[in-house]
Amino acid sequence: MRTGGGAGAAINRAAGQQLLGALFDIPEVKPGIPCPTGEARITPGFKLPASHVIRTVDPIHFFFDKNPVVSLRNAYRNSLMAAKANKIEHIAFPTRSCGTYG
Repeated sequence: MRTGGGAGAAINRAAGQQLLGALFDIPEVKPGIPCPTGEARITPGFKLPASHVIRTVDPIHFFFDKNPVVSLRNAYRNSLMAAKANKIEHIAFPTRSCGTYG
């Protein structure tokens, strides 16, 4: 969630260093894990033309996730729930789970 490539890295670059700092401020639920697979976390959008960024961790198919379909569904559902809880009216999703591990 904090680093990586693809769409996440592009969002981090465009939003600026404040977003990266906000990602590191998210408390870990387990050592090294601020956001378990399928859950979502929200930060301000900083330099983006969006009020917020909702981040989620997608399943790594075939390697670590016994049910990647459920995990990916949860990633979308939890992202939408975070948007609703924060009264966000418009949301856009980059492609999910289509990169290195998709």
